[in-house]
Amino acid sequence: MIEDLPREMGPGSVINMMDDPRHKALRRLIGPALTNARVAAMEDILFAAAESAVQAALQQERVDFVSAIAAELPLFAIASLVGIPQDDRHQIFAWINAVLDYSDRQLGETSISSQQGMKNFMTYGHKFVDEKRQNPGSDIVSLAVTGELPKGLGKLMPLEQLMVFSVVMVAGLETTRNAIAGGILAFIHHPEQWLRLQQDGGLMNSALDEILRWTSPTPYNRRTATRDVIIGDRLIRRGEKVTLWWASANRDDAYYEQPFTFDIGRQKNLHLAFGIWGRGT
Repeated sequence: MIEDLPREMGPGSVINMMDDPRHKALRRLIGPALTNARVAAMEDILFAAAESAVQAALQQERVDFVSAIAAELPLFAIASLVGIPQDDRHQIFAWINAVLDYSDRQLGETSISSQQGMKNFMTYGHKFVDEKRQNPGSDIVSLAVTGELPKGLGKLMPLEQLMVFSVVMVAGLETTRNAIAGGILAFIHHPEQWLRLQQDGGLMNSALDEILRWTSPTPYNRRTATRDVIIGDRLIRRGEKVTLWWASANRDDAYYEQPFTFDIGRQKNLHLAFGIWGRGT
C-alpha cells in the first residue's frame, strides 16, 4: 500500500514497523520459535507436504503453479509454525488475498471485499490469540502472549500480540509465495541456470539468495519520516511519505556486477529483499 496503513491493521504495532529498542526486544521475545533447530524439526513434515503438492499437481493436465505449489507450501509451513489447524489454512489464505486486494483495490481506497476479508481475518486472529493465552505452547504466538519485554519497555499490548499473528501469516505467506513463483519463472527464462543447479547442488544457498535478489518478493515499503533527514542530496522532511523500492536497490550497479543478470553462483549478494535490520530511533 502506498497510502497510509488502515488503523485496524495496527500501524506502529507491527514488528517490521517498530524502531529499536522495542523492535529488538520483540525479536528476542519471539526468536526461540524461529531457531534453526525448530525449523529442522519440521523438515520431514514439510518435505512430505512438498512432495504431496507436487505429485497432486502432476496428476493434472494443467495446473496453476502459484496456487497449487507456490502458495500451498508456505501456507502449510506457516500453519505448522504458528499452530493453526491445517483445515483452516485455505480459508485464512482466502481472507489474506482479500485483504491484500491486488486485483480490485484503487489507490487511496479499500474495497468492500478487502474490508470483509480484514474483518474475518482479525476475528479469527483475536480468537486464536485468546486461545493461546489460555493454553500456550512453544509456538511464536504463544511466546508473544506469555513473554515479557525488558524492564522499561512496558508490556506487549494486546494489539501487538495480535499483530505477531497477523504479520507472520500475511508477510510469511506473501513473500514466500512470490519468491517461489518468481524463482521458477526466472529458471524458465534462464534454463542454463536450472541446468547448472541440477549439476551442482552446492549452489543451492547462493541460488536462494539470487532468487530473493532477482524477484524482490516484497517490492517496496512505505514509511513516514519521523524527523528531517538528508539522504544523498535530497532533504526529506518530517511527515513526508517515503517509498523504498527494494527491487531497485537489488539492481544497484554501484554494488552489483551485472545486476540484470540472473546468476545463481553470485557471491557478492547482500541483497535487500527483506529490507535492512538496523532500526535506530
